[in-house]
Amino acid sequence: MKTLFLFLVLAVAPQMWADDLVISLDAQTQPIYPGSTVTFTGKVTNLDDMIVDLNSISVTISGDIATDPTDFFYGPLTVDPLATTSDYAMFTAVVDFPYSDAYGDVLGVFSILGAAEISGYDPTTQSYLGSQTFAINVQPAPEPQTSALLLLALPFIIRRARVKAKQFGPSS
Repeated sequence: MKTLFLFLVLAVAPQMWADDLVISLDAQTQPIYPGSTVTFTGKVTNLDDMIVDLNSISVTISGDIATDPTDFFYGPLTVDPLATTSDYAMFTAVVDFPYSDAYGDVLGVFSILGAAEISGYDPTTQSYLGSQTFAINVQPAPEPQTSALLLLALPFIIRRARVKAKQFGPSS
């Protein structure tokens, strides 16, 4: 009896915890500078044999990075059985300036919540459907001093070029 119970648990358990959706982000790691925003885009594939409602998302990320899920709600509300959505924006991430944490990869998890439709679309169901890891590569902002110095020096370089052109111009 114990063997039969164990067999049933092992046979059914992978299906109970299997993701109904596969989330394919276009770029799992994206570079970003403090003070800027990055958008994660991708596709969703429904592995279920029923229509799946895409009701909400959860974005978990460490560090001093804010996320905005608004873009997700402009995408499809449902995914047909065994179908893949077109490419669309999932969420954005914003790194505040100045950035106080260490630079480099900051890891996160993006999850979609919803449910398989039983009797029509139900936007209130918030069951876990699938997730995808991602990373934001926070890079130090380029130093503005170099650009500022070049801009200050530009008039002097132009003047010097004009003087040289007059000195060595065409002879008459």
